[in-house]
Amino acid sequence: MIKSVLVVDDDLANRMLPGLILGQERYQVSECSDGTQALTMLTQNKYDYVLLDISLPKISGIDICKTIRANQELVGIKVFAYTAHAMKAQTKEILSSGFDDILIKPINRQDLLNLFHY
Repeated sequence: MIKSVLVVDDDLANRMLPGLILGQERYQVSECSDGTQALTMLTQNKYDYVLLDISLPKISGIDICKTIRANQELVGIKVFAYTAHAMKAQTKEILSSGFDDILIKPINRQDLLNLFHY
């Protein structure tokens, strides 16, 4: 069964790199650049995973994660924070917001694949 991933980041390169890596691993990858688009796509499509930037225009990644967790139709989606904010206090806040794990930018192939082989 092919797993689907939504990559949400306002930076094109930060969307493309995980998309290319996951695509090579046979994940079906969709991308968007802001929180509003992400919420729309999440209600219109079924995803197994969301790789979600924390600092997004319009709606923060933390607020999007909280919205996902509050929506009964989106139960079961694994949500991974995708961020350069790696300080201990920030990590604790991110995980307490409902994220399943954190991927720190800049990413490498193995860290990304380890995350998706939960």
